[in-house]
Amino acid sequence: MAVIHTALLSSGLSAQPAPAKTAQTFPSKLAWSIELPAEPSTSPLVAGDRIFTALESGALSAWRLADGKEIWTVTRKADQPMSADDGRIIVAGDGAVSALETSDGKEIWKVESGKLTAPPQVRGGWVVVAETGKLAALRASDGQRIWEREFGEVLQRPAIDGGTLFVALQEGRLLALDLESGTPIWDQKIDPSPTEPAVYGDRVYLGDDSKRLLCLKAQTGETDFVAYLGFRALGRADLDDSHVYTTGVDNTLRAFDRINGALRWRKGVTYRPVAGPMVIGPNVFLGGLSTEIPGFDQKNGNPAGKLTLEHRLAVAPAVANPVPNAAPAGLVVITSEAGQPAKLSLAVAPEPKPAAKPDPVKLDAPKPGGVTESPTRKALVSR
Repeated sequence: MAVIHTALLSSGLSAQPAPAKTAQTFPSKLAWSIELPAEPSTSPLVAGDRIFTALESGALSAWRLADGKEIWTVTRKADQPMSADDGRIIVAGDGAVSALETSDGKEIWKVESGKLTAPPQVRGGWVVVAETGKLAALRASDGQRIWEREFGEVLQRPAIDGGTLFVALQEGRLLALDLESGTPIWDQKIDPSPTEPAVYGDRVYLGDDSKRLLCLKAQTGETDFVAYLGFRALGRADLDDSHVYTTGVDNTLRAFDRINGALRWRKGVTYRPVAGPMVIGPNVFLGGLSTEIPGFDQKNGNPAGKLTLEHRLAVAPAVANPVPNAAPAGLVVITSEAGQPAKLSLAVAPEPKPAAKPDPVKLDAPKPGGVTESPTRKALVSR
């Protein structure tokens, strides 16, 4: 059983987001922190009002988002990032893909798989898995394999948008497939070693081995723009209505115009990122093997706050309640240090400082009778 060390619950984190009255600040205050019995095997997952963790020991646990209280623990190995969909969490490990109930950890289904070469993509009732040399689509409700096709090596998680599946092949191709059948819609040649594709609106964004950020039209695969980074892209890009954010092996966060690819701003960090950029409210950040996570304003890259941790991040963090214009949004982190237990923590936005009270206005003391004469009145009377 985990031991709770802090519980600054006055910060609060509601499972039911409410509209924010003021601009949200970057999460920089720990609401709670608990010790984990082993090191994490993958990043934490947030689904609704719960956090899910998978440990090297084989323990998979659910924790209450509000205060870190343990809800359930089962034995299930996870060696790929977990995903959630419609009351289920999808776990891949030990040559199998499983679906568990988020409520109690009960197994819904389990299917044997070959060696997975990329994390499963789970969305809209589908589970897409990349096995050695092939791609397969499972029905999320019962794990039934709907289709299977051989396309080539896939090392990055595919992306789903509506009824289309976007798959980046390691050899240097981006495919758009019909999600229900696996039938190719278009096939676009790019350079080898692409990053995980990200879909936003009618465009697909990803990096490749030529140190570029590519933007392709989702319907046709036609190249919309190319932005040259100068360094190898790292991780999946993230987006908002105005910008596409990316990073590279130069430890720099870049914001490009989402439509025309113009560079809007860039900021360096002092650590190597462990994943691509992550948007949280009006801010964006890079998680890395560091004790600090700085936030940046989406509009101009200005500092937006900083989360300082006791120990370094062990895995990529997770955003809690990533709902635009909703409050509050938190940051779930797992930290670790040699000789110290790993810790699961929730960071929230600090409470706003109270407004300064205005200085009292000093008034002339009234004369007897309750009337104070003005200098003009005195001059008229003296004439």
